[in-house]
Amino acid sequence: MPVEEYLGRIERLKPVVLADADICRGINGTFEGLYSSEGITPDDVLNLGEGVISQVYGVGMIVDTSDGREVYLALKLFRSEAIFVPSEPHLGTEPMTRDLAAYAGAFIAERNPPYFSTLVTAKSGWNPPLRGCGILTEDVSMGKTRELKPIGEIEVEDYVRTNPDGSKEVFFLDPQHFGRLPSFNGGLFLEDRLRIDIP
Repeated sequence: MPVEEYLGRIERLKPVVLADADICRGINGTFEGLYSSEGITPDDVLNLGEGVISQVYGVGMIVDTSDGREVYLALKLFRSEAIFVPSEPHLGTEPMTRDLAAYAGAFIAERNPPYFSTLVTAKSGWNPPLRGCGILTEDVSMGKTRELKPIGEIEVEDYVRTNPDGSKEVFFLDPQHFGRLPSFNGGLFLEDRLRIDIP
């Protein structure tokens, strides 16, 4: 599928995210909480799960104004603090741009990645202009109201979601084998038009 459609979703949803004060507060609070010594996140943020190197949180829901689709939001943060330096955006963002390139490649290959995924930066306790960075993407569990099960046991990339009507959908959620996907320049997600900077 044309990757322009995937990138267009990000451009449509970016202003919707930035206009929602509760979501912005939750994202900032999650960054600050996870990377503080206390490791406490806001009460209204949902812990969706964790991996070896990352933690994922549910931070709310928005609506894609183009078609009325409800999009639940997941914030993926890496355990080691990732710093975003506006003057040198490639520093420290490689794990995120690699994963984002994989999601775009999965979209091209029609492997059903999350509805959108992009780089997000937020306040993180450092002095400006330094900011924390992570990935903002669709929460396909819809706030843990849909069951997700991995397909396989080792280096799992795909998960099955069971919907209320009993139907099942397979999603590409956890990039593992980057060489098997169409190549895509993850550096594009560092650009202003795709990156979401939470005020």
